[in-house]
Amino acid sequence: TLCHSKTRDLTFHCKHADVLIAATGQRGLIGAQSVRSGQTVVDVGATWDAKHGHLVGDVAYDEVEPLVAAVSPVPGGVGSITTSVLVKHVVEAARRAAEDGRVAR
Repeated sequence: TLCHSKTRDLTFHCKHADVLIAATGQRGLIGAQSVRSGQTVVDVGATWDAKHGHLVGDVAYDEVEPLVAAVSPVPGGVGSITTSVLVKHVVEAARRAAEDGRVAR
């Protein structure tokens, strides 16, 4: 099921997912009420908390972590993987462009 932040009964849908991926950009949208035991929760959301000076995710990590099988944190979760894959793709694209003569060496 694909939901968004305005989906009716969002908590119901979240609770019934085996894997829950949160990517709304809304700090703490997914809390203890939205999860159940045995779930895997992946927090992709990233919002800057200006008051505390750091990134926060869509998942209220401290509430959710004791309840689920696994949860990715923000920061330190999938963001670093995303950045690594992006860098890899940029390097590969630059190499191909250089091999094809599309850029000066």
